[in-house]
Amino acid sequence: MTPAYPSQAKQESISAIMDAAGYKADGKARRVIVTGCLAQRYAGELASELPEVRASDGLPSRGADASPRSTS
Repeated sequence: MTPAYPSQAKQESISAIMDAAGYKADGKARRVIVTGCLAQRYAGELASELPEVRASDGLPSRGADASPRSTS
């Protein structure tokens, strides 16, 4: 993901998530798990708009506990 172009990076990430969802639908993958800054910033939207996403985990803040957020 390229921080200099956040809109383009978001679209590329969503496209990659949808590609992974296709593998799940075809039986080639068991789960779609999203990690990183997109998962951190848009966790609620990912959970509600992309039911294919099994879990998401953002990046930890300094000194924060980085516990995964399950959307199952």
